[in-house]
Amino acid sequence: MSSISLPLRREWAPDGREGQKALVTGASSGIGEAIARALAAAGAAVVVNYHAKAESALAIVDDLTRDGGTAMAVAADVPACFSAAARPRAR
Repeated sequence: MSSISLPLRREWAPDGREGQKALVTGASSGIGEAIARALAAAGAAVVVNYHAKAESALAIVDDLTRDGGTAMAVAADVPACFSAAARPRAR
């Protein structure tokens, strides 16, 4: 897994993140993975978004849920979604 670690623990969010939901894009590796793990550790329910790394995303979800968190993986090409949304619509 990732070697990146962020200090988003209870000290970062004294009231925790219980009841909060987070969609983390690019969460199947690197900084996105570290952010997803930190938010889950702070108590948030996390959606692990991935585009091409399904196995990695599912492994992260397994880790987060094994540690008592709430998480799910969702495949989406986020830049393509925004690109499609930005196109002018025919009238």
